[in-house]
Amino acid sequence: MKFSVRKFMQLNSIQPKIFINLPIYNTAQPTKNSVNFTGLWEDNYDEGSIFALKAKEERRNDIGNVSEYADYWVKQKQTGSPVTNPELKDLKINSFRDLGNNSYKGGLSSAKNYIDKLKEIGIRKFVILCPETDCAIEELLNKKGMDYDRYFVPMQVVLNSEFKNEIMTDISVRSFVSNLIDMRKGKIFIGCDSGNWRTRRFLSAAKRLDPKSQLPDELLTGKNIGNIQFTKWIYEKMTDAHKSLLGYTPDFEKNLKTLFSTVR
Repeated sequence: MKFSVRKFMQLNSIQPKIFINLPIYNTAQPTKNSVNFTGLWEDNYDEGSIFALKAKEERRNDIGNVSEYADYWVKQKQTGSPVTNPELKDLKINSFRDLGNNSYKGGLSSAKNYIDKLKEIGIRKFVILCPETDCAIEELLNKKGMDYDRYFVPMQVVLNSEFKNEIMTDISVRSFVSNLIDMRKGKIFIGCDSGNWRTRRFLSAAKRLDPKSQLPDELLTGKNIGNIQFTKWIYEKMTDAHKSLLGYTPDFEKNLKTLFSTVR
């Protein structure tokens, strides 16, 4: 069956005029019908976007209408460096990239087919960023004896502060800080269903909030509002103990607060 964006919106009773105000989650568990105002829809189709269901020219035109995010959309797939490890060259993992420190990012919908190989080359933990309904991978990881953590990342381009307290709980922030410490040790695989949208948002926050992060500096570029909001929300819930554990300094926090002053 040929899919079109118009057909998708009809099936889900979604009209373009309400994209800007449409919350794409109402709890910590978003649905497959969640859409944000640029029309980006996280799923397991090619490239992880509803744009992938359209002709390239149409997709280019749509993205051009929100040029602030066009460059960001391209960068999502390019986060990190190309994977050069010869042992991994034949792995068909969506958006598979090298993050340095023996860590990688990619789409879990395809990475789950290579858990044995990733474990063989030293990966010791998976950070799962997609909803439970999207990339059912925990059972496989349990069978393989792999450590993992699931962390929820909201997908809105501009976050709705109404849901801030639902997302940023003490437990979720403690989990985030724990993952930062683990990422310093390396040998981590990080991803959402496609390895793009939620993954870039998580990595951007991790790079900005860890003064000792070894993630690529490119994660500090760009001004995606939602990414900065997400990072700010985590920071605001961090305790002094968290900051001490990560090695925060007055200058480091000053720079963060300057960045956060650009968003609500």
